[in-house]
Amino acid sequence: LRSVNHRYCDVKARLPRDLAGLEPLLAARVKARIERGSCDLTLRRTAAAAAPGGVRLDLALARDYLARLEELAEALDLAGRPSIRDVADAEGVLTVADVELDLDRVAEVAGRALDGALDQLVEMRDREGAALAADLGERLDRIAGWVGEVQAEAPRAVEAWRQRMEARVAALAAGVDVGPA
Repeated sequence: LRSVNHRYCDVKARLPRDLAGLEPLLAARVKARIERGSCDLTLRRTAAAAAPGGVRLDLALARDYLARLEELAEALDLAGRPSIRDVADAEGVLTVADVELDLDRVAEVAGRALDGALDQLVEMRDREGAALAADLGERLDRIAGWVGEVQAEAPRAVEAWRQRMEARVAALAAGVDVGPA
């Protein structure tokens, strides 16, 4: 679970295709605890959980992907050869054998994991909020001090300004008859 500040609560879920039906349930669980923020929710299965029926390799498809990737590299004059990761990551090369999932059980386990992640998120937000409040409080105290200094100096500043203006007017009026017009 990852969250950044956002005006509203927006949940984007990334789930394995066969667990896509859990998205509304998990998103509602997040929205019940989080009022604002853009939340990215990612659910992955461990290798052991993902492959109880085994992993299947489509070697013919892998060879075809490799040939197409090499063709692409040659056409674009790219150096190097496609890696095993490039081929293995291609859609359909490695697949998990279909296994009957107990979606209720998966929802229960995923919900507990999500609740733990939400607890940590709320705790982190509380700590960040307290730190921000302390920082803002210090800044406000500094500003209040500056306001006090300005208020204390204001009467003297006005008097100093009045004296300078009188001196300028007197200098400008020196030698000038300012009698009745």
